[in-house]
Amino acid sequence: MNDSMILSPYGFYATQSMLDALDTLKNCAAGRFATIKGYVPLSVKSWVKLPKYDATITTRFDTEKLYNRRKAALEAMQLEDCMVYVMQDNVLCKLDATALRHAFDARMKDEIASMNRERPDTANHREGQARCHVNICNGVRVHLKTYKSDDGIMLPYVTDDGNTVAESIRVHGIQQHRRYIEKGERKVVNSGVPVRVGNIIKKALNFRSVALTSYTLGDNFDSLAIDGNRLTPDDITPDMVEATED
Repeated sequence: MNDSMILSPYGFYATQSMLDALDTLKNCAAGRFATIKGYVPLSVKSWVKLPKYDATITTRFDTEKLYNRRKAALEAMQLEDCMVYVMQDNVLCKLDATALRHAFDARMKDEIASMNRERPDTANHREGQARCHVNICNGVRVHLKTYKSDDGIMLPYVTDDGNTVAESIRVHGIQQHRRYIEKGERKVVNSGVPVRVGNIIKKALNFRSVALTSYTLGDNFDSLAIDGNRLTPDDITPDMVEATED
């Protein structure tokens, strides 16, 4: 589909088909189920071979309320809540009780600081997220076309008339079900104790609280069905216009 790009009410250029897709997502009833077919994650860092799967998700909820629920669950977490995952980790299960307790307490402090948006080492990431995304409504935002500056900072491309360009749609969902078409293969990383403790905290948190999953929709899925509407990559992936680095 070769739609021409138009300046949207949100302040970025997009195809009419993408704006129609955003309207569909914006106007669908909150809390409805949606089905994503043939989804392939765009992040390649964690994978040797990318998976492909179908997912059923709940959409259009208040992400801030969900975030606060998750933060409360994290703050209430104890080491005992994580022990089943500790015993499944071939490094953590060999630590003595004192070392494990110290590692858990230190990582919990970092995780809580991160959820409170207080960690200086993640400030650049948070700022980058704000620069490169535009919120449309609860659970839906647009990822802008970006480039990496000479300083290694991700910045949105800017057109000659000073506007940005939409690249993809990001939908936040509570995943209810996943069916793998291709399982994929994760990279094996020999992580240290702090990272491993962080991983078991996240596993325990996902068990105790609602896990929020983000799906970036570009040309990496077959279809999205929601509220009687069906979206495909042709409805979302825009044709690029000439853009300049600001």
